[in-house]
Amino acid sequence: MVRHLTSFLTARGFEISLLSDRLGLEEAILMDTRDAPIAQDGSQTGPHSKLIDGSRPAGQKQIHVLDGTLLNRVHEEMIASMRILQRKNGKKVVLAEYAIGPDISFGEEKEPLLQDARHLVDHLEVFEVTGATLVIDVEAQLGSRVIREARRPDAMAPETFQKYFPDGGEMTEADAHRLGDHYRQLNNGGDDLGIFYQEARDIFETFLFPHLTVEGNPSKIEKSSRKEM
Repeated sequence: MVRHLTSFLTARGFEISLLSDRLGLEEAILMDTRDAPIAQDGSQTGPHSKLIDGSRPAGQKQIHVLDGTLLNRVHEEMIASMRILQRKNGKKVVLAEYAIGPDISFGEEKEPLLQDARHLVDHLEVFEVTGATLVIDVEAQLGSRVIREARRPDAMAPETFQKYFPDGGEMTEADAHRLGDHYRQLNNGGDDLGIFYQEARDIFETFLFPHLTVEGNPSKIEKSSRKEM
């Protein structure tokens, strides 16, 4: 979805700033583990995370979180930064990739991972960017996501992926109502890339682009939330 929207937007002359919680989490883990000793297997363990293989390219590093501290901060900072970026004028769009899922508990005295969709909506309201944000909710069930994860060069073990990224945390009707006509959902359960491309184009043409060009004044924020990492 991010790749398709980037293509559609640049073709219409928009300048894009990309925010990614995956990349933000990798950067946070590199900081969290930078002073940690290197174990025999090459990994480093910090207060909140474990860096398994940091030599891979950005977006493909092997990482593991030990509690919710880092990703919670990444999500908050992403939305907070949107408030600053939206002040830019002209044809500028912030394209933000934000994963949702069920909240995860790591046990007593450890910060839970808060990734339910309601936290996203709360952040948008707290940082006062709801009115300038369009949410495209790309939804896929666990079965499809497990298969796709296995194809990644940095794939997690199936049991690990299912533990941390199970189904759940979806946008409720009440939270979708809080976003009003700035929310759309797209099912990404199939493997037909051609069909998905057409669905992505339809959402761009019927939902995103009309909002961006209301009364000839481009909106400044576009927001994509997803279930896959």
